[in-house]
This record gives sequence, C-alpha cells and structure tokens, in this order.
Amino acid sequence: MISLGVTSIIIANDEKKLKQFADLPYRKYRDSSHWVPPLRSEASELLAETNPFFNHVKAKFFLAMRSGEAVGRIASFDDAAQNAKHHINALFFGFFEADNAETATLLFDALEREAKSLGRGRIRGPVMPEELYQSGFALNSEDRAFYLTPQNPAIYNDYTEQAGYDKLKDFKSYLYDTHLGSDTEVSSLIKEKQAEGYSLRQLDKRNYDAEMARLFGFFNDAYEAHWGFVPQEKGEISFLSARLKRFIDARTILFLEKGSDLVGAIAGFPDAHQTLAKVKGGRLFPFGFWQLIDPKRHIHQLLVPMLAIARTERRQGLERWLIYDLQERAKSYRYKLVEFSGVIEDHKTMPEVLRSLGAKEYKTYRLYQKNLLEPLRQT
Repeated sequence: MISLGVTSIIIANDEKKLKQFADLPYRKYRDSSHWVPPLRSEASELLAETNPFFNHVKAKFFLAMRSGEAVGRIASFDDAAQNAKHHINALFFGFFEADNAETATLLFDALEREAKSLGRGRIRGPVMPEELYQSGFALNSEDRAFYLTPQNPAIYNDYTEQAGYDKLKDFKSYLYDTHLGSDTEVSSLIKEKQAEGYSLRQLDKRNYDAEMARLFGFFNDAYEAHWGFVPQEKGEISFLSARLKRFIDARTILFLEKGSDLVGAIAGFPDAHQTLAKVKGGRLFPFGFWQLIDPKRHIHQLLVPMLAIARTERRQGLERWLIYDLQERAKSYRYKLVEFSGVIEDHKTMPEVLRSLGAKEYKTYRLYQKNLLEPLRQT
C-alpha cells in the first residue's frame, strides 16, 4: 500500500472493494446535471470476470481511499490482443475518477508502477472494456454526453497531462440537426447503385442475434486495418449485443447489400441517456424499472458510432448513401439530433463527407500516451 498524506492506494481485489470501485461515480456525480448514471447492473457486468473482454485482458483495479471512503479509481488493462496485433508494448487504463489533483497523481503513479512491473514501455488511455465504447476523455464536456460516449469533467485532461501524458490521437464527433436539409445530390448516386444491384435494408429484429453477429462481424473485417482496432471475439459480440438490445431501433441499423453480400453498414443507436437520466441513481428498484417499460419514449437523439464500407467497395460514395438514408429515417422517426462519433482526426474522407451532408464538428475525445522505457513508435 502506498500512502501520501491521508490518501492511500489499494487494490480492489475482493467483492467489497470492487463494489466501492463500481459505486464511486454514483456518489461523486449524484448531484450533477450532466453525468448520466448507467444502470448499476450493467456497470457491475462490465467489471465481472464473466465479461468476455477479460478473456484476453488481465485487469487490476486501484482505489484511492481517504478516511475509509473511496475518492478515486483507475483500472489497468494488460491487453495481449492489442499488443500483439499492433506490435506495441503498452499497458492501457480506464475507469478513471479523482476528486483532486493529488488523488490523480497517486493513481497515475500506481499505474506507472504496474506498467513497469509488467515490463510495458508505454501507457495508453483512457479506454473502456468494450470496443463500441469510445476511447479518450472529452475535451469539451459542458453538454450532456450521448449514450456510449465518454462523460468526464474537462479537468481530467489537465490531471492526465500533469502526470506526463501527451496526446496520442483525437477522435471527433459531428452533430446533425434533422431540421436541416439533406444532400439531395445523393439521390442520383442511389438510383445508379440500385440499377447495379445494390440494395439497402434495416435490421431484422426477429433474427436479432444473427443480425448483430453479422453486423459486428462485418465491422471486424472492414475495420481490420484501422488504427488501434482489435477485432471482437464471438463472446464479446454476444455480450455487447445483449447489452444494446433494450434500446435498439431496428429502423436505424442499415445493411447495404449487393446480392447476398454485405458491402456496407451503418448503426444508429437511440440516445439511451435521455431515458437513463430519469432512472435515479441507476437503480431499477423501486421505481426505475417504470422508465424502462417503454424505454424509447423519451428519446429524440441518435448516436452513430459505426459506419463502414467493405474494402473492395470503397471510393464509390456508398457511405454517402448510408448517411443520407439514416438522416432521412431520423427525420421520419422524430429524432431531432444525430451524433456521428469516433471519427479519427486524420481520417481521409469522413470529415468532408459528414460536413457535406450537413453535420457540424461537435466534440473532441483525446486518447493519451506516456512513454516509459522505449522510444515512441507510432503504429
């Protein structure tokens, strides 16, 4: 155990400490109008050994304690799959919370000692233990975050930089107001591609598991060469699909096919934060479950974290068709705002495509890195 003043760092290695680890943000943000509490049952599932993420990741959970109360936390993720695929020697971190700069320093010090004990040459983060959840800290966090995107105080970026971390990558999000017009020039492209045998359909919720497996399998292939991407295993896909099912809108998950081949896809997820904000403290009982009987009735926003075209079908403008159709559906189904998220800052085409279709740059999420033992090599 490491101590500085009245704050100490312990490892959350039993049920009681893991509960303190999970509960900390619910206490910290209980009076916040910006932070939306996840369902407590789902927060516990993320930390459980049964989460398939931990099949290839060794995790350690650190708690900052003061006078018997948890005041900060951080998790280390030693991800064999990530290190092997991208030829790096890194330790990753996530679940960061700190009540002040001193606590943050203690947590990052503990993380660094863990990295050095494992022989890791760099530390990267923050990341979440599900691929669909975005990496990074939000730089501008004055607005309430959309579902599946980071929600953190802006000062966490200061704490991270003060601990010696530098920017590794920025991810951008773009906001589209459905009251705006869409790019009508896409209609000619759509007619041309339909004549060539391309067709667009929505997810068939009657075959939900198979459809989601096909969707995520397609993204695994399409994103294979993307920076930092690691394909999800079958168990991870099933785990994530089950968590998303409560709020899914089949009409905004679109498959672009040519014959029997899937050549493009886009996934729009209702902003569940608009419902979860009404579930006090993330607790289903005694009253929270009433909000989830019809969970989408409060929702008028969409998050789009997934868009891809098969490698053999790129440079034809097919992504414009997918975005346009999703925009038109969003208007028809009374969604007012659509956030296109997770666009890497140096992507060659997507920022221009999104802007041309009426979306405005909205938020920036920053992934950090600290070099420990070896020269930096970008991968």
